[in-house]
Amino acid sequence: MANSKVWNVLYRATEDSAWKKLRGRKGFWYADPILFKKGTDTFLFTEAFNKKIQKGYLAISRMGNEEFSVPQIIMKRPFHLSYPCVFEYENTAYMIPETGQNGTLELWKGSDDLTKWEKVCVLLSHVRFADTTVYIEDGKVYLFSYEEAEKYKTHIFLLDMNSYHIREIEEITHSENIYRPAGKFYTESGRLFRPVQYNVNSYGEKILINEVNSIHPFKETFYKEITADNYLQNLRGCNTHTFSIVGGICAVDYLVEVNLPIFERLVIIRKIRNKFYKLKFKLGI
Repeated sequence: MANSKVWNVLYRATEDSAWKKLRGRKGFWYADPILFKKGTDTFLFTEAFNKKIQKGYLAISRMGNEEFSVPQIIMKRPFHLSYPCVFEYENTAYMIPETGQNGTLELWKGSDDLTKWEKVCVLLSHVRFADTTVYIEDGKVYLFSYEEAEKYKTHIFLLDMNSYHIREIEEITHSENIYRPAGKFYTESGRLFRPVQYNVNSYGEKILINEVNSIHPFKETFYKEITADNYLQNLRGCNTHTFSIVGGICAVDYLVEVNLPIFERLVIIRKIRNKFYKLKFKLGI
């Protein structure tokens, strides 16, 4: 055996209930929890990472009796998927998943039961955005996309949901990697908050909750921080990078170290080796 790091999801059905680990399927780990309420039902969307082929799918769980169901896979693509940002516009569910590995920013539309998704359009091509998060105010649909290239940047767009035309209205350059989205905006006591990732020393080191002072021009101020041991004491030292809250229901992910079976180690080694051979062939070595 060797050690490997995997993500898990915790959730709490009410403010007074205990935290529970999301029950998953064998061969997968789960991250990027995004809660979504439709009518009286609450759903949990997650990245479902297939450990065998080292690729992320998207999954859905439904809450019943204060417990989420085992995630059902709802989207597979030839490339890695994560961060299923689901939102409602005019009584219809839409999603902007992270498709940065494909170099695209895509808009998808959900079926009534949210288990089937149809691609509406590619909003942008030749981009590598992470964790695009949607916020709607006064009928305007804002997109917050994060770029990790030579500099850390937040790109803020306006999306016209009739024409699907997207227009950048603001670009913010950051000196530190502490503004990548970590979940959807939420309100508390009349105040608007935005979770962001603090990734200075490691990926998912902790989550910062910023209070939003203005959407455009965008202004936010630090409010508080969240670490994995805020939820369970035995998670002390674990990383966390996505936080979602709807009413009293809350979900968060966390990173733990586990023993990795030999066959999973071989899969990872084979994948790295194949990439190496492809690179050698491309370079003519």
